[in-house]
Amino acid sequence: MSTQVIVYILTVLAAVVIVLTRLRLGKDHGGAGRFQVGRRLLDVHTTAGVGALVVWVLSSSRTRALRWAAPPPASSRWPCGGSSSWQGC
Repeated sequence: MSTQVIVYILTVLAAVVIVLTRLRLGKDHGGAGRFQVGRRLLDVHTTAGVGALVVWVLSSSRTRALRWAAPPPASSRWPCGGSSSWQGC
């Protein structure tokens, strides 16, 4: 499995965790656990989770775009494994 597929799966999983946490802790009665969570705390948690997910997606797509536009590594430009002199061949 490639790294890119793993990143996509984990990104979707993070979104699912944010939504399910919101749904479970947002119930007035019969929610998860024995504790009541304040609405403001739930809003802060959801906002932080969505914000982190947005930053993750933007940085992930920016890294992918930069990697696509980057020049090839030095070892592929020089026939002697990165050395610019022909004496090392």
